[in-house]
Amino acid sequence: MHRKGLIDIWHDRDISAGTEWEREIDQHFNEAQIILLLVSPDFMASDYCYGIEMKRALERHERGEAYVIPVILRPVYWKVGGLDRLQALPTNGKPILHRDWDNEDEAFLEIVHGICKVVDLLRADELKSLGNIYFSSEYYESALEAYEQAIRLDSHDALVYYLKGFALLELERDEEALAAVELAIQLNPNNANFHFIKSKALFWLYRHDEALAAIEQAIHLNPNNALFYYRKSSSQSSLLLMTG
Repeated sequence: MHRKGLIDIWHDRDISAGTEWEREIDQHFNEAQIILLLVSPDFMASDYCYGIEMKRALERHERGEAYVIPVILRPVYWKVGGLDRLQALPTNGKPILHRDWDNEDEAFLEIVHGICKVVDLLRADELKSLGNIYFSSEYYESALEAYEQAIRLDSHDALVYYLKGFALLELERDEEALAAVELAIQLNPNNANFHFIKSKALFWLYRHDEALAAIEQAIHLNPNNALFYYRKSSSQSSLLLMTG
């Protein structure tokens, strides 16, 4: 990953002589998007690692500012102090130094795969943000391309399918927009905005009965959104014109 330019790696042994080590650590700690906690008996016994660095890492994790991954090096009781809420590597928190591994390389390979998944999630988020910038500037084709790249990296993010559907609507590709937002709804059926966009796609496809049903579902999920009622009124008016 480092050779491909996907990540930059820093640890405290990179601190140069004469540098204020605590300030240097603070700077990199606050900038890091992924923080690996190398958990061992020494880590758990260290007042600085356990009491200060781990606490700060967990705070950044809770605020959604960084992914924190405990990497279990040696056997130790580590499910304390909030670490138990995190997904550890290797899988199930099995230490690298454990008799069940044929060799340490198997354990390290599993760790690499786990970190790769997190890197892909971060890249997907960056592409999603880039897509939003393109969308707000009305570069809908570029936005669509960014959203599709994000989906290839993280196919379980309902929001990016919704955003893709929105971009497709602006490009007047209504059938594709409907398909994209249907996938968003499959992943998260309780998001009212997803049903709202579905109603718009159905409306432009002249499927007004279904559009009305979709907007009614959006209102059911979020009855305080005035825009949903406007969309319902539009759908009903079109339906009356078609049948009246």
